[in-house]
Parts: sequence; structure tokens; C-alpha cells
Amino acid sequence: MSDRFGRDPGTEELIEYYNQPERCSWVLLSAKEKRFLQEEILRCMNSFEYCARNYFWISTKDMRDVPLRLMDTQELVLEAVNRLKAKGRGVRLLIIKARQLYVSTFVEAYVAWCCMFQPNANALVLSYDTPHAASLFSIILHIYDRLPWWLRPMIGPRKYMEELHLINPDPELRAIDPGLNTRIVVQSAGRYTGVAEGYRINFAHISELGSMDEGKARSLIFGDLRWALPDDPTTFAVIESRVKRSARFLERLWESQVRLGDVATWFPLFLPIYFDKSHFIPPEDGWHPEEPELAVKERAAEEWCVCSNCQQIRPTNFGGQSMRGAACSDCQVGTYQPYDLKDGQMRWLWQQRKNAEAIGESALMDMRQSLATSPQEAFQYVTETLFSKAAMDRVASSIREPLAVGFMDSQGVFHAPRRHSGAESAICWARGCTRNHAGEPDRFLRVWEMPIEGAKYSVGVDVASGQGRGHDYSVIWVNRLGIPPNPDVQVACFRSDSTRPTDLALVANAIGRWYNNALMTVDYTNFQTVGDQLRHYLNYPNLYQWKNLDSANVLTPRYHWVFNSRNKEDAWIQLDAWLADGSLIVRDEIFAWEMRHFARNEDGSIGCPERKRQQSWDGSGEEEYVHDDTVTACQLALLGAHQMDRRVPGVQVSTDAFGLKATGPWVACCLKCGLVWHREQYNAAERCPLEGCKSIMVKWRHESWDKPENPIRFEDMSRSTPSNPSGFYPSVQELTF
Repeated sequence: MSDRFGRDPGTEELIEYYNQPERCSWVLLSAKEKRFLQEEILRCMNSFEYCARNYFWISTKDMRDVPLRLMDTQELVLEAVNRLKAKGRGVRLLIIKARQLYVSTFVEAYVAWCCMFQPNANALVLSYDTPHAASLFSIILHIYDRLPWWLRPMIGPRKYMEELHLINPDPELRAIDPGLNTRIVVQSAGRYTGVAEGYRINFAHISELGSMDEGKARSLIFGDLRWALPDDPTTFAVIESRVKRSARFLERLWESQVRLGDVATWFPLFLPIYFDKSHFIPPEDGWHPEEPELAVKERAAEEWCVCSNCQQIRPTNFGGQSMRGAACSDCQVGTYQPYDLKDGQMRWLWQQRKNAEAIGESALMDMRQSLATSPQEAFQYVTETLFSKAAMDRVASSIREPLAVGFMDSQGVFHAPRRHSGAESAICWARGCTRNHAGEPDRFLRVWEMPIEGAKYSVGVDVASGQGRGHDYSVIWVNRLGIPPNPDVQVACFRSDSTRPTDLALVANAIGRWYNNALMTVDYTNFQTVGDQLRHYLNYPNLYQWKNLDSANVLTPRYHWVFNSRNKEDAWIQLDAWLADGSLIVRDEIFAWEMRHFARNEDGSIGCPERKRQQSWDGSGEEEYVHDDTVTACQLALLGAHQMDRRVPGVQVSTDAFGLKATGPWVACCLKCGLVWHREQYNAAERCPLEGCKSIMVKWRHESWDKPENPIRFEDMSRSTPSNPSGFYPSVQELTF
């Protein structure tokens, strides 16, 4: 709770002064007193913060009346409102939250303030059932009842469960003084029919959309409200909801608005449970947080900042600027530091998790949704999936924003605007490029980590037709391979539904060479163009070769990956296992969304069918497309690199632990983990001795072998190939992918 939102000095005395019998009406005031009150009303009209902290009263859970003082979560919502208004656009917020964060109270207070000063307006309060809608409406009624007489608008006859009309209660005087003629309507989703049909809604509060019937929720958002809310800077509309297991429409709405970014109709905002600081249990001596709670602490420090003086909370990237280390905009004394989740807060989260686990998996799912610490955690149980809960939890905790979003040009150079203080700048990542790429379309390559010299990478390529219009996506997934016990980590992902296979081959070639000639595994099941182009035309140096694990000759002369009924099932099982034990770290939020829909279909196959429902999620009547392309590309990158290895990385140890001699004429090198050891005799059947690797991909050489006169320089392949000595691609014309 912020002290700066406490009542101004002198407010109580002011109210008491004008409540005296000799000053309780405008006709009893002097000209000076009237002028003072008019100035005070003007201050209230120009500032919600001023009006709310001085004149709004609310009822607490312990049945006390207290002045409204904004809590941390309410302040974050207010900052989002002010940021949208500063851009000259109407306020439309989509808030996903944990429970009991007091967002509804703030929104009702803001609606009350809007209606107090806006004549001829219409406001809507809508919730999933009648009692909850009435409870929200009572907040507005209580605020109006506690206002001083000179600030309270005229109110006509009340219909407690239906509406409030801010109009002169005396019909005969309305011709002279009609009042505001502003109407506040309250409805429940159970009895809602034709909301705002035939008239506009200026202010709206839609509460608990996730608890509504999916059909009604879709019709409300994409039917009535789409046309009832005017495109006007004064518009104020908020959808706020917790996530329920059946809230599939809410999931799709959130996911679409996040991807649209600045052009989204509804600005997405997530509020985690740890912002409620009352959730605190002093830890006992010897208690230590476990991995799930430590993951929450790490993510909170990355995503949120707090003022070292006044404890004001801000997102790390706030309004396009990085707040870390910046001076506090309110107190001007402290600086914003990474949000530090206290041990007592982690102790409370630990206790909730332990109790839910003791009851069963269903209780644990409900707990994670009610006490969500991230959007991924809130939505991960909305749909049925083949992935395990452990895998879902791991992915939900590791999602991060990309370092850069850009494209590869025709010379294999990555272009993207660099971030300066959290915002995209006009400076490009490509050395010597003076073009400003901020705001450019077709930036399909997201990068979390730039190539590291000497690191090994694996690339998976899932190929689509490039038809666009929401059909299948072509995806290029890049993992940095970890040496045990370090995990593999996703570092980049290209995703486009409009890139043709011939162009996709150029992109894959550029990305693979950029990442140190990464091992590239291409899906050869339905489209052969990309694989053929990479091998025969672009001469890519490190393509995956098909392996027959049930044959004496494991390594075959065939290239690329072909999915069939057997290995498709195994690919999912292996990916789930790697994710569940932390052997693979995923950064991509799109992957998290796709894995939630990865299920077994009616025909027995697994994955996300291209057409999952006959009616689209936005109610347009067209078929809905649900994808698993990102998951498939991830499987290819994983299996191509680790098909011959054990699943769980072991502990990295020296070769002495295996009794391997430090000398010997034969030198063996594991192509997977990089371990090097010596032997007296050559042994073609020997596997890597490293526990957790055990790869059969071992390369041998004898120390007496002469070095070739013209050794192959793999670093040169990033500039030219023997078949294309003049350049990286056959054409220098820049391509738009």
C-alpha cells in the first residue's frame, strides 16, 4: 500500500467545514466559498488519483469503512491506464491475475469517477453471475453515498440489482437542471442478452470472463462490445479475470493480444500473486526454498523492479524503457532495483504447494491457476495435453522475452534493432547497417542469445507450404548444446506462415552457418525442397544423417528426418522427458502455448490438428487453426543431436575417473559432448565413457597421421562454399522472408 496515495492534509477539515448546517447547501455559501469548492471539484475532475485518495471510501473484509488507498496492484493498473491515455487512445485493458489482488475495487472506483464528470454517458458492470455483479455494483453505490454533498452527483431512483441513473430525481426540475443523465447498468452473464444493442458504452467493467460460458464470452467481446465501445480517448473498458480450467476462449484472447503488441485492441497486463504482501509466513530456522519457489524468485527479479525508497513497483521494461537503476519517478530519492521475493513470501508459496500436492493433482492445478505467478502458469491447465505436469511447469518458469527480433539478409547477416534502455532503437545489430528496422514487418527471427565462439548448436527445421492466412508455420529452432551437467538451451527461433520452402532453405542455411555450422535436422516427411536445397544447392556442411537404430549399420547414407507413426510417438516422449527434468530450457512463449494443445487426436495420432474446431475462437464462423509446428521443430533439434545418447545429462568428470590413460597413439573425440581421451588400440565399437552421454558418435585419429596440406576451414564456410565462391547465396538480391 502506497503512502503517497493517502489523504492530503486538510481534507478532513474541509469536509467537516462544509458539512456544517449553515454551509450544507450551495445557496448558503458565500461567493468565496463557492469559488473554493468549484476549484476543488475541478481538481477532482482532472485527476482520478486526487479524487480517489481524498473522497472515495470502500468497505474492507473486516467490515470497516476506510478511504481508498491504492495498493501495489491497483497502482500498476492505474499506470497502465495513464500510459494508454498519454498515447491519445481509449483505455481497453485485459488483466489476467491471481486471486484477491483488489483489481475489481480499483476498476469500480475508476468507473464511478468517470461517470461523476461525464454527462450523457453509459457504463456497464458485467460479471459471471448476479450476486457477483451486485457485489461490484455496491462498490460504486458506497462510493457515491460517502461523497460530500457538493461532490455527489444527482441520483435518480435506484434499481439496486439493475442500474443507477445520475439524473435529477425531481422530474419537474429536469428541464432547468437535468443532472448528468449518465446511466450505470449492472448485468450478469447468465441473464445478459444483447448488451448495448443500439447504443454505445463509454465505460465498462467485465469481471471474471474466464468463469463465463465460452459462447457468451465470445459473443460479448466480439459481438456487442466490439461495436458498442467507441474509438474515443475517453473510452474506459477493463476485462479482468482469473483463469479457470475451461477458460479456453480467455486463453486465445490473451495470446492474440500479446502477439499483436502495440496494435492490440486490448492491452494485456498480468498481475502475479506475490504482489499481495499479506501472503507471508515467517520461515522457520533451517527452512530453505525449493526449486519451484526459487524459479518464481528468479523470474520476479527479471520481470519487475521496486523502488529502494518508496517501494513503488514497475515492470522492468516500463513504457518502452528499462527501469532498472533508474531514479524513482515518484519519490525522486530511490532507484529501481530488481524485485526481491522475500523468504516469507516463498515460505507461503511453498506451504500452498505442499498442501495442494498432498490432496492430489487436481488441487495442485487449481492452486497454480488461482495463485498464478506468470501467464504461462495461469493458462497451462486450460486444455488437455499429452505433456506431463512437470514439463509444463518447467516451461512456464523458463519463458523469457527475446534479446532481439529481426531477419537474415541475403548475405547471411542478422539485422534487428538493438534495445536501448528496454526500447528498440534505430541502431542495428549488423555492423555497418544504418537502416532503422524498428517497426518493420516480417521480422520473423527471434533471438535470445547471439552465437558463442566454440559452442555447438543444433537446428530443427519444420517445413510448411508458406500459404499464409494462419495455415501451418515454417519454424527453424536453434538449441545451444550443453556439456553435461549443463542443459541444452534454446537460443533462437524463426517462425513464419508466409515463407515459401525455397526461401526457407536460404534462411535455414544462413541461421545454421551463423550458429557455428550447427547440426541441422530437416523434416523431410512432406516437403523435400528445403532439404534438397540445403544439400545439393547450398552445400550446407552439417546435415543430419538418418540412423537405423535396429540395424548393424546404424549410420545410413540418407539425409534428413522422416516422421512415421513410431518415431512420432517416441519424439514426444523424449521431448517431454528432457523438459521435465530440466535437460532442455525453452524460452519461446509460442512453444508454451502449442504444448498446451498437444494432444492425442480421434484417429490415434498425436499433435495439434490443423483444424481443431469448426467455429473459430473469435466467433467468425471460419475454421480455427491450431498449430504444433514450433513443438515439432524443437523435437527435430533435440532428436537430431541426441538420438544416440542417454536422456538425462550426468555429471561432468575428468577422464581419469574412467581409468583412461593420458597417453596413447589413438585419440578419441566424442562428437556430442566434446570429451577427448587416449587409447592404445583403435576400437570402432567404443562409446563415449562420459556418464550421461554414452554417444556412439566417436571420431578416432592416430597421432602419427600427417595433417592434410589443405585442411578444411569450417569458419570459411560462413563466407563462401566451393560451389559458390563469390558469395553466400546465388543472388545478392535481398530477400524478404
